[in-house]
Amino acid sequence: MRRLAVLTVTLLFFCGCTPKKTGPPLGSSTSSPPRLFTEADVKPTGTPPRKAVLTLDGYKVPVQVKTVQEKSGFTINLYSHDELFDYEKYVVGDNSFSLAEGALEVYSPPIPLLTFPFHFKEPSEPSREWNGTLSTELQPHSAHASIDVTKDDVVWNGSTTQSFHVTVVIFLEDSDPASQAKRTLEFWFSPGKGLLKRNFDNASVREPASD
Repeated sequence: MRRLAVLTVTLLFFCGCTPKKTGPPLGSSTSSPPRLFTEADVKPTGTPPRKAVLTLDGYKVPVQVKTVQEKSGFTINLYSHDELFDYEKYVVGDNSFSLAEGALEVYSPPIPLLTFPFHFKEPSEPSREWNGTLSTELQPHSAHASIDVTKDDVVWNGSTTQSFHVTVVIFLEDSDPASQAKRTLEFWFSPGKGLLKRNFDNASVREPASD
């Protein structure tokens, strides 16, 4: 019986059902000195899974993911019933990958989600900062943001994928100081799969669908 269990685990390993566990491939935030990651490590313009689920205020919409890569731009288009339903626009710089548009918002200048090379944020380190304008369909807002990169897991197709987790907390400067409006944007980059998942303040969430 024990040999059968060992054989079963071995077969699962080789069929890809269980991720290979050989230590943390993305390094550790407590390593000294911290491991530096380059664009080649992250591959932010990689192709995400073609099938995804877009959750809008709790309502789930199955979508098809198609990417368009230009010289300095990268767009993720989401289609429902062969019609463009939503999109995300990013800017690819020499040493950065930035958010330009998403969830009907435009960021000027684009928010640098990743700047290469980088390492996972340590508790004693300050966050990276962004200052600019967030424009909606109604009006532009002066804003500033903090940007952090940590390590996180994304569960997809019954397996766990390690990812670079970018958290952006945006504060609207022209809102009431007593109740300053803020929103949180999250992005999960998986090497070889690109921008696997993103979350715009829990109002618009794209995540890979199970096959």
